[in-house]
Amino acid sequence: MRATKMLVSTGLALILLMAMNASADTGCEAVASSLPPPKIVSVLYTVRGTTVYFTAVAAFEKTATEDNMPREWIWDFGDGQTLKKAGGYKINETQKGASIIAYYGVDVSHTYKDYRQYTVKVSVKNTWLKESNIYSVTITVKKLNYPPVVELKDVYPNPAQPNEKVTFVAEASDTDGRVTTFYWDFGDGNKQQGANLTKVTHAYSREGTYIVTVKVADDKGAISNETSVKVYVKSKMTETKPPNRAPVITSVTFSPQDPNPGATISFRASAYDPDGDPITYAWDFGDGTVRKGDAEIKYAYSKEGAYTVKVKAIDSKGLESSYYTVSVSVKGNRPPQASIISIKTLDNVTFLFQGMGVDPDGNVVAYEWNMGDGKIFTGELKGNSIPHDYLNYTYSKSGNYTVSFRVKDDKGAWSNWVSKRITVKIPEVASASLSWIGLDNLWVSVGIGAFIVIFASYLAVRDSNRNSFVERANNRKVVVRKDLNRRGQGSHGKYYRDYRTYVRKGPKKSPWN
Repeated sequence: MRATKMLVSTGLALILLMAMNASADTGCEAVASSLPPPKIVSVLYTVRGTTVYFTAVAAFEKTATEDNMPREWIWDFGDGQTLKKAGGYKINETQKGASIIAYYGVDVSHTYKDYRQYTVKVSVKNTWLKESNIYSVTITVKKLNYPPVVELKDVYPNPAQPNEKVTFVAEASDTDGRVTTFYWDFGDGNKQQGANLTKVTHAYSREGTYIVTVKVADDKGAISNETSVKVYVKSKMTETKPPNRAPVITSVTFSPQDPNPGATISFRASAYDPDGDPITYAWDFGDGTVRKGDAEIKYAYSKEGAYTVKVKAIDSKGLESSYYTVSVSVKGNRPPQASIISIKTLDNVTFLFQGMGVDPDGNVVAYEWNMGDGKIFTGELKGNSIPHDYLNYTYSKSGNYTVSFRVKDDKGAWSNWVSKRITVKIPEVASASLSWIGLDNLWVSVGIGAFIVIFASYLAVRDSNRNSFVERANNRKVVVRKDLNRRGQGSHGKYYRDYRTYVRKGPKKSPWN
């Protein structure tokens, strides 16, 4: 009886444990707990463009005998998208009577497609599948516009004389748009605004010190901060002419950005002289080549490599700017490699050719065969290590030929030729003619008619009984092959006793004598 009770108790415990696990996995209500449901106390968020980063914090009450922690967070992002996330991380714990309040957090992010307001809702279930309150927060996803930036680069001449034109140079940029308008205030009541006013001039009618300001606006209406400079206007009697100032290079560009050896590169320098002097340029291309010229210059490198190009501006008084440097990487196109895969023939007249290629920095796209007799064939290749279809070619003359093959890559470079020697043998064709046969010191002229007795170049004939074969190797040899049990018979009517090769003697005009 005691054993039976133990078995029953153990079985009930297993059933209870299985019920708890099934409840947790299926969403059914689990075994009751005295612990209250969790409570979400805050949701923090940060908007970065269209992506919002959320942090939810919830309080969980637990005791010494009953643990309690987040099992699943349920998010509704307000745009039709939801998310369920398990777990969380503990932030801290506080004592509350016999219970402990544990605070857990979870981090999620969500990217929205539209710029507008959204109501985000979140709740959490604890270990016992008790669900918390639903916490709502309203967020606004809007496109940020960063204001543009402007800088006064130079003013010349400064000091200036009354009624002398003063040149102002500014640079402006906008990280998330474009600069549309410049606003100039010359400090004497005159103003100027418009697009692309990076360089303006103004003349002051009176002596004095003037504060010139400039600001810019972008295509979304954002205004930059003002930047200012003081301009001193003095008459000739009190003029102190400043010393000559060096020109300034503001930028250097080049194209193409990834040139190959031998490719022409176009360089362009932008510069100005504070005193308005004419400017020439000295270019150092980093490979030992130095040239003087204009702001635009062309150059081609003969080898691969990384080159530092330096340029300086020189005004008409010989004053030089500092060097402006750019880096140019010249990468060569490595040529492909060709391979002859197969050359086949059955009769030494018609041949089958097949080849392929490999390009170390691209793909092979075309091939070319030189058959050695003046004939050229070209075709397409489908990529590296993929042979083309067999090329069928029949030669018209016997002889030894050098067959060559090469491939081209996707940048136009051809490989070196690879070659093989082949031998073409075209069989001789027998011709019908009059022949002279020496027979018992008589010369008899035999014509070619319905029945041919003699072939001058006959290679193989059967005798009249078709029981043996006679083959001629040349004008003097006769090969007699065995056929059944009879001896061979020559085509001129003579029988031979043995099966072997016979050498006939006689005049050159009589091949059978």
